[in-house]
Amino acid sequence: MVAWERRAGTTDDRRSVMTGLRMHRSGYPHLILLVLAALIALVLLLLSVETLAVSAVGV
Repeated sequence: MVAWERRAGTTDDRRSVMTGLRMHRSGYPHLILLVLAALIALVLLLLSVETLAVSAVGV
């Protein structure tokens, strides 16, 4: 992959390098990271809503 980046470095276009990496990896790592981030955000949102509901009921 380093040699491929060195070859793509002649144009030094960050967008082409990113699209090339995405094509090289089939885009799955980015998708997995997005799904993990969404799940973490959902869990945090549920926890915050639950704590708000408990504090509202407790008062």
